[in-house]
Amino acid sequence: MLMAMIENIYETMNLRITETAFELHLRKIYPTRNILSMRETETVSGQDCLDVQKKTDGSVNIIRRGCNRPRSILDDSICPSCI
Repeated sequence: MLMAMIENIYETMNLRITETAFELHLRKIYPTRNILSMRETETVSGQDCLDVQKKTDGSVNIIRRGCNRPRSILDDSICPSCI
């Protein structure tokens, strides 16, 4: 569903994406679009990725989270499959 939504976003909009693992591969699917993909690692937290997104010229920010990490301030609701 997320892939279908990205297809409908105007090509002039800059995309900033944070993932726990590179699953979308949007830069390969849309090579002509301005896409910045970031991934959480042991040394780079999700908050650090968000800080970079705030400082870049992004029109659309997408934050994908997995259920394998603890709940953080980035989460606005509890994932039903995590319960």
